Amino acid sequence: MSNFTHIFYVIILILLLNTLCPKTSSAKQLTTNMTQTQFSEQQFTKWVEFVGSLKHSLFSTANNKLFPSYTLTVDTNPATGDFSSIQDAIDSLPFINLVRVVIKVHAGVYNEKVNIPSLKSFITIEGAGAENTIVQWGDTAQTIGPEGQPIGTYASATFAVNAPYFIAKNITFKN
Repeated sequence: MSNFTHIFYVIILILLLNTLCPKTSSAKQLTTNMTQTQFSEQQFTKWVEFVGSLKHSLFSTANNKLFPSYTLTVDTNPATGDFSSIQDAIDSLPFINLVRVVIKVHAGVYNEKVNIPSLKSFITIEGAGAENTIVQWGDTAQTIGPEGQPIGTYASATFAVNAPYFIAKNITFKN
């Protein structure tokens, strides 16, 4: 047999072995009772725990995001609050907000439609109790809008949040 024939048989043998033998990846093999999703979640949890345990200066810049940089108050009585509506308080923030702002909403029923735009991040709305602080509006998907057409479900929201890092607590939203 010629060298060419030997090389040809070796290549065929390698190809057959590759197709018959199970492939092993460099990643850790899954246990028999674990799906790929469960394995991914497990690895992600380990990564989060690892990153959370790190103590270096990169994480010190985020500390101010956990504590309020300033606080605004909303009250139905304009004499006791900075604003008389939640939307007015949100509109008073800079166009691009990068610091945590706590908007304390005193007890009462606020009949208004609220929209938090996408660039006004890090807003916390804190009510005086879910049963005492209520934001409500009456839109439905069939409500006729400014163009004479129904506004649909997306535009009917009483309280719309389009910004990241939003927190709401002790407040009720009704439609």
